[in-house]
Amino acid sequence: MFGELVGQEVVPNALGDIVRDCWREIPTHFPHVVLDAFVLMPDHVHGILIFEQEDLRAPWSLRARHAAPLQRKATGLAVVVRSFKGAASKRARTKLWRRGFYERIVRSEQELNLIRKYIEDNPFVCEW
Repeated sequence: MFGELVGQEVVPNALGDIVRDCWREIPTHFPHVVLDAFVLMPDHVHGILIFEQEDLRAPWSLRARHAAPLQRKATGLAVVVRSFKGAASKRARTKLWRRGFYERIVRSEQELNLIRKYIEDNPFVCEW
């Protein structure tokens, strides 16, 4: 869907380029979010978002400049992911994602480094 695994690298196709570009644009729409590790896989993505604000329910977290108005309040992470997925699907002119996403709060530098390593190694350990 987003590309193919060639050797130990995922080579993105046009949809993969759209997804990668939308990921990179997250801080443009959400200045309080810093991008960390990211990998594009043939049919999904892994990424780490770092929120610089502690209150993820603050008013600035409830909308993005390119997102449609929300029907209900959501936490900062849910808004950012929804906006990213919506932007990528809109640019691709097709639905790209299943509903929902897996989230995890990282509580230590050690845990963060383990997750970064997992993301970095993911293309090498997946069998396609």
